[in-house]
Amino acid sequence: MSEATVLARSPLGAHWIDRTSHGQTANERFVFFQDPEGRIKYSSGGGSGVSSTVLEAFEAPFNNQFAILGWGSHSADRRFYYISKTGDLLERTTRPPPGPPDGVTWRPGNLKGFKTAPYSNLGATRSGDSQFHVFYQDSATDEIREVFTKDENTWQSGSAKLPVAIKGTSIAVSSGNIYFQLPDLSIVAYASSGFGANGAEGWKKVNFESHWSYNPGAAISAARDKVFTVSADNKLNVHGPNGLQIQLGSVVPLASVAAISYPQTSSQNEVLSAYTQTSAYKITEFLFKADGTWTQREPVTPK
Repeated sequence: MSEATVLARSPLGAHWIDRTSHGQTANERFVFFQDPEGRIKYSSGGGSGVSSTVLEAFEAPFNNQFAILGWGSHSADRRFYYISKTGDLLERTTRPPPGPPDGVTWRPGNLKGFKTAPYSNLGATRSGDSQFHVFYQDSATDEIREVFTKDENTWQSGSAKLPVAIKGTSIAVSSGNIYFQLPDLSIVAYASSGFGANGAEGWKKVNFESHWSYNPGAAISAARDKVFTVSADNKLNVHGPNGLQIQLGSVVPLASVAAISYPQTSSQNEVLSAYTQTSAYKITEFLFKADGTWTQREPVTPK
């Protein structure tokens, strides 16, 4: 059994809830990762040393990107989407009682009956409070496809049929846009005026510029008004409004990236976090304030 808690190069995901103590509200962030045995775990504080919790007693294929959504009061209820070893698109969900989400029971969700490419990664978003959308790579065509909730218990195929992507493309969804990589290695963005059944009516390619070149399957993540990518020179890049393009620092080869946004609070100026691996077996958090300034936390190994 490996002594490492997180893979040298792990898929990553993130989620947040807000907590109020003594009249002060703060956002508590959770980072999800994979251990060397294939188990999915999560740790609070962005992996800041709080003991990790095993999400569920199941193993996922190594390095397929999963997706996480929150819903309900304070986003404390969560849905976790992943691909099984047989290429099935599956869901784990929980409605925890009040208090820390550590130790809550994750149970199988209602998402089933959809096959993905074995190398597919996932992206997910929510429209309103009750409709969830998961994007994956089709096993027959390599196109990006969508499934969404018709109601709380029923999933169906969306009408979104986006262009053929490179095998194993990252998929990022934020603010009505979806980002993925084409076979020519470029990263593209499409905007939609409606997901789900109306998706085919509104998808339109929009401008996405990058100064950098990319390896096949380059990591992409998006949150709020920023898009994060990992370029061929193993650097984490941020793309923002008004042509903003900045390299934040070096990462491990083929590193993943997971970005989340959250409300600014009376005790916290940060509004966005991006997680990646600047060192093997460790997780680094980049924190962004509302004014666009950012800081980098030292990489830590979840316990």
